[in-house]
Amino acid sequence: MAFDPFVFVFGWFVPNRVTIHHAKETEELKLVRKDWRGKAASLLERVCGWGSSRQVCGILGVTSEIARYEYDLYKARCPIGVYPNGIEIDGVDILSDQRVEDVNIAFLCGVFSPWQGLDRLVTAFRASRGGDGGRSVTVHLIGAIDRPMTRLVDAWNREHQCFFMYGSMNQAEYRSILAKCDFGLDSLAIDRKQLSEGASLKVREYLAFGLPVFSVHGDAGIPRGHLYYRQGRLDIEEMIDFALSMKTVSRQEVRRASAKYISKKRVMEGVCVWLREIRGKLKKRSG
Repeated sequence: MAFDPFVFVFGWFVPNRVTIHHAKETEELKLVRKDWRGKAASLLERVCGWGSSRQVCGILGVTSEIARYEYDLYKARCPIGVYPNGIEIDGVDILSDQRVEDVNIAFLCGVFSPWQGLDRLVTAFRASRGGDGGRSVTVHLIGAIDRPMTRLVDAWNREHQCFFMYGSMNQAEYRSILAKCDFGLDSLAIDRKQLSEGASLKVREYLAFGLPVFSVHGDAGIPRGHLYYRQGRLDIEEMIDFALSMKTVSRQEVRRASAKYISKKRVMEGVCVWLREIRGKLKKRSG
């Protein structure tokens, strides 16, 4: 837990503890609350994080960047490793294929937080100025959107109706929307959290569905050259080109080729190897 003061009391009584970090918490907390509360939470996390770093036998980050940040910030005295997000592939059904000639893009979030970068996507459409090659482009926004961002999207829609906002939906509800889509968008502004690499669950879900992914940053568990995880610029023409190139690729092929990178089992196997290494070091130290 972030900014947890009880770690100072109870952390010492949990031997062989490893912390897992999904973000640079001290940076993210300042984004969640952009006032004195965010700054206070960030400061408290820094104090609690220092205490925790002195109690644990290892630090895991969902990316190597996050793990290294924790290690350097607190001058930790323990090993660090990477624990990317994974998904239980067998528990996810492949999408049906309802793609059409026009381009359909999915942008799926629980909440469109600042680091999702929806505002940047709207700006990219404004910059394209008809750079869609005459094709109809629709972006399906699935998730909670606050009022300022809703107003921004509505303002663009008054000029060019291309965004559809659905609000929060469960998987059973949004599967039919994703079935129409050519690819799904990863987060577009993780740099606002001082990150340059991601490992989001929604990317794993997209790929398990058989839906290619377009991103503006790298992923800790997926190699840059992977055909169905395109790392490019936030440029509408480039996104359209990617969509068109994916139209003839089957959902089954996207999932098959991605399985080894997103499988929860494979991720856990890697973590188990790392834990065995830690155990060996602890035994040598105590022996």
